Amino acid sequence: MPLLSAPNITISNESFASPCGTLVHIFVGGEGAPVVALHCSGPQGQAWRGLLAELGHRFQMHCTDLYGYERSAAWCGPHDLTLSDEADLIGALIRRCNRPVHLIGHLIGHSHRGALALRIAIDHPDRHRPSGSPVQPFAV
Repeated sequence: MPLLSAPNITISNESFASPCGTLVHIFVGGEGAPVVALHCSGPQGQAWRGLLAELGHRFQMHCTDLYGYERSAAWCGPHDLTLSDEADLIGALIRRCNRPVHLIGHLIGHSHRGALALRIAIDHPDRHRPSGSPVQPFAV
């Protein structure tokens, strides 16, 4: 599969140290408020290339390859990977954005990772949404 690309949007390929110390790959592209996109269990961060092409002119998309996918190293913790471990990785990714990531509307996930995004939003009600926004956590 070719590198992630979107017309007229500059995309950088970056890596950062995960909470367990392995390198995790991330594509960052677009302008505006940060949006963190979590792929499902099958593909990798490139699965979001269509969304990046559509939204990259309004949002800065952070599309990661989660543990063991494509360019990211496998989980290296002392136990089997848990949802809590994945949530820690997502927390590190959110902190890396260096700007507020509202957990509703700016943290999206597909399939299993959609449920994880919902769980994170429910566990952190103080980070739900911009002030005054009526949006509540939801999943489809």
